[in-house]
Amino acid sequence: NVTPTAINCYSKGDIADSITKSDTIYAGGGIFGYNIYVSNSNNEYFQYCYFNNCSSNGPIGKYCGGIVGMIAGIFISPNYGNVRITNCYSTGDIDEYGGGIFGSRAGDAGGYTIAENCHSTGSIGSGAGGIYGDKSAKGGNEGANALNCYSTGDIAGINDNNDAGGGIFGANAGYQNGTVNASGCYSSGSNGIVTGK
Repeated sequence: NVTPTAINCYSKGDIADSITKSDTIYAGGGIFGYNIYVSNSNNEYFQYCYFNNCSSNGPIGKYCGGIVGMIAGIFISPNYGNVRITNCYSTGDIDEYGGGIFGSRAGDAGGYTIAENCHSTGSIGSGAGGIYGDKSAKGGNEGANALNCYSTGDIAGINDNNDAGGGIFGANAGYQNGTVNASGCYSSGSNGIVTGK
């Protein structure tokens, strides 16, 4: 296995909206892109990934993440993905279903992710989250964890899909019997709630 590590990294550009190809949504991140736990040409897996003291300053597109993109830390049999992000932040506005740190569906299918001492300051769109995007920990036990994290951006109301934003977790956190954890976290933006509807 290989272990991608990013320390003292930053991005300033816009994180573009997701694209859909063959009914699959692909959404990137400010430091690392879509599906962080995948095999490369040598069939090596990014099983454990670590990010520290990284930031992004551009707006964050739909389903995207300020630091890592969609589906970070997914479980791919027989290995569990594990993504740890510490002391990172984003300042850009977060579009629908995106996240200030993790994009949509972090900790998917039994993978493990944690954001520790992280924050976001941009406005939070419907279905989005200040730290995690929507459907974090989908079908996974403790797949998404936030420790001492916060957001300060205002949170949008319910959209046409009846999904609201959240100060820490986006809409449908713990989707399909998954579980999420937050400890020592807060949101100070208007309509501040920890988890979206």
